[in-house]
Amino acid sequence: MTSRVKVLIADDNREFCAQCSALFRTYGYETMVAPKDGVKVVEMILEYQPNIVLTDVFMPKLDAIGVMKSVRSANLAVQPLFMMMSTFDNSMLERELLSSGASYYSSSPLTPKCWWNASFRSPALKRPTTPPQRQAPENFSPTWR
Repeated sequence: MTSRVKVLIADDNREFCAQCSALFRTYGYETMVAPKDGVKVVEMILEYQPNIVLTDVFMPKLDAIGVMKSVRSANLAVQPLFMMMSTFDNSMLERELLSSGASYYSSSPLTPKCWWNASFRSPALKRPTTPPQRQAPENFSPTWR
């Protein structure tokens, strides 16, 4: 049995988090939403050990680079892929994030579909071609009208 890919989403926009969660769950992924707080994000990463972390660069208490450093020093069995977003667009910031371990960076706003597509730029994840098919219960008998 294969384990499901876990995605942690940290953002203060509830609608964006809900849309991202719905899209990733459509393809069988497990999603969690964290508050936009770097310390809380680190705590949730250490507890749930997600495969992908989608977060804003600038957060209270600890920024994204601090989050990545904290997680890397924890020596988790599987290090998550960090996907960063920010409303502040700057090539120097982008270089610093990518050299610090981020797998992907983009200026926001981006649609959940863009994040979904970006998550497969890493060779560590394989893109599902279609959403998983739901199985009908054993005693299911369709009736046509």
